Amino acid sequence: MFDLEEKKLNNVKQKYDEIFVPHEKIEDAIFAGIREARNKKKRFQFWTNSLLSAAVIVVVFVIMFRSIIPAEKQTAGMHGMEKIAEVVRNDKGLTAAIAHNYAQKINRSDEHDGIKVVLDSVIADEEQLIMFYHFESKQDINTPLIVDNYYFEKENGKKLKLGYFSTQQSVDFDNGKSPIYQCDMALAENLPTSPLTLTMELKKRTGEDKEKTVKYAAKWKIPFTLDQHKIAKKEVVSLNKTVLVENQKILIKNISFSPTRVAISVHFPAGNTKQIFELQDLRLVNEHGETWPIIMNGLTGTGEGNDKTYYLQSNYFATSQKLYITINKIRALDKEQLLVKVDPQKQKVLQAPMDGKLNKVKSGVRLTFILKEKISFQLFDYYTDFNGKKHEINSFSFSDNLIEFPYDDPIPTKPITIKLRDYPAYIHGNAMIRVK
Repeated sequence: MFDLEEKKLNNVKQKYDEIFVPHEKIEDAIFAGIREARNKKKRFQFWTNSLLSAAVIVVVFVIMFRSIIPAEKQTAGMHGMEKIAEVVRNDKGLTAAIAHNYAQKINRSDEHDGIKVVLDSVIADEEQLIMFYHFESKQDINTPLIVDNYYFEKENGKKLKLGYFSTQQSVDFDNGKSPIYQCDMALAENLPTSPLTLTMELKKRTGEDKEKTVKYAAKWKIPFTLDQHKIAKKEVVSLNKTVLVENQKILIKNISFSPTRVAISVHFPAGNTKQIFELQDLRLVNEHGETWPIIMNGLTGTGEGNDKTYYLQSNYFATSQKLYITINKIRALDKEQLLVKVDPQKQKVLQAPMDGKLNKVKSGVRLTFILKEKISFQLFDYYTDFNGKKHEINSFSFSDNLIEFPYDDPIPTKPITIKLRDYPAYIHGNAMIRVK
């Protein structure tokens, strides 16, 4: 009986799943109702207030109902995919792909040296191949394994061409089993109709301090074949529309829709007075106010300088009648403030952006800036020493309000000039472009 009631609730819930009511719209509706009520006769006030209260209760019920249903319960008809749904619960697009039966169950494995690699499932389209995998072992593994390398072999023995890819390098075990890991891979060629073989290479830590690593001689190989009916084609919409935010132009060139992500290609004209670093809250919004933001876990964008592509959670399976690209907050800085000059010997900032966020510095084998706020992104591109030699900044670290990078040899004793690649300065607006 409870199963039947749960199914009924889920059916009702699915009808409301696309409904999103912003708080500001609730407030607008309430105040509009009050203003209208004042113009009505008093005998209608009771009914107006009652209906308004009922509307608010319905809104609260819908919001609460959506929040209390676990992520795996929102994927009706996906028997056996609950654990994968839990992994992607914070990505609306991947959750929808699973719900629409576009995830492919593989459940194949290979075992060497007492370690089993299990390829659980994949989600594939013309943009990406996303795999979900885990590890098992009957041994007592008390230090993390390391995924040294992986690739896919085609039937002809050649490797599948990939763009960027991400992985969980360190593998942790709990009672002989690891969590399920997600790996996103951009495709640089079309997926074959013939079988693929996942090949994975692992390393283990050795020595008393576990700092040394030794590579396993074996290679874990898992053959599988993709269901071509579950590889959806992408849809590309050409826009070529320009928006203006604080007198800075942003050209939205095109947008492509795939089950695993939405890609928005943009251009920042050279005539802008500010260098635009990031469209911080770029998102899609439909006629109900439901949003699809930039991807939270994974690659958020590609490109450099004035041409970039941003990746958003996918609304491929949504049935929106109207869809908009919106931008409200942008990281940007005046172009004449992109250079920072530092005297390492005197540990003094000679030139920096005018807001004073980079005015404190310490110097040793590393250059450390003490900022006035916390950040979580790389600020620096390269530095030029006193002799004019350019040094790329390939590694950096940050903690709380500190960000630092190591010097190249030799450690500079004279002033250096650092080129900013990003910065926590913002412009704001209400840019909106209609997609459909």
